[in-house]
Amino acid sequence: MPNRSSTLGQWRDLEGILKRLANIHGLLCMALGLPLIITGCSSVSHSTGEHTIHMVNVGQAVEPHHINAGRGHEIRWRNTGTQPITVIFPGEYDARISCRTGFTSVDKTVLSAVIEPNAFASLCFSQQGRYNYRVRLNKNLASAPTEQGASVWIVGRGERNADPYEDYQNITP
Repeated sequence: MPNRSSTLGQWRDLEGILKRLANIHGLLCMALGLPLIITGCSSVSHSTGEHTIHMVNVGQAVEPHHINAGRGHEIRWRNTGTQPITVIFPGEYDARISCRTGFTSVDKTVLSAVIEPNAFASLCFSQQGRYNYRVRLNKNLASAPTEQGASVWIVGRGERNADPYEDYQNITP
């Protein structure tokens, strides 16, 4: 039979380890969760350090229809409606994506995300150019009244108003 004092000592050691893990876990959750809460509630483009996020709100319409961003900036599509939506890009853009959340590639022909109400999906583009996409306001119904076209312009320096003399590559779906 084990010695009672050694068993009690083992329990105290285990308790100390668990307390340290709980403290580390709590700090990690705060460090990771707080930026998500702060950035998820905003509807304007903003920068968090070196990371810039541009929001596209989709409810009854896509707002804004055209957005300018810099290379590597994150573009987030947020569903402000009550039904799931689908954001659809041509699959050929896949090689020009530097980050993605919620988007999947289907047979290299389509890059899309189904976004539930009050959720978002995002992409970062690594190359300049115009990226046209479609938003299906009802994920199950593909028709002219439920689909809206929009575009993302990735400009060289990330300015809000594109330089008319800057070289763009027009990429259409």
